[in-house]
Amino acid sequence: MNTFCKSLLTLLVASSITTVAFASPGDNNYGRIVRAQLQVNSLEKQVEGMGGAVEVNRHAAISTSDKLQMLNQQATELQEQVDRLREQRSE
Repeated sequence: MNTFCKSLLTLLVASSITTVAFASPGDNNYGRIVRAQLQVNSLEKQVEGMGGAVEVNRHAAISTSDKLQMLNQQATELQEQVDRLREQRSE
């Protein structure tokens, strides 16, 4: 299972780099949104792998700047959840 997770994360990173490389040059937030989405996806997988529950709403924001802000906030919340789960496992 550990090898599967590493392979999945590698695939996600590779696809994100490719996606960002082909991003529209006129859209400054596009690359940031893609990176934030990938970070949220990666953190979701970590939380689920540790047995935690994940609730992420990706469709709430309308503008790109709102979407970017929402994704960054979700990434922060998920990282805090990962940290808490790691602390519980180490006890």
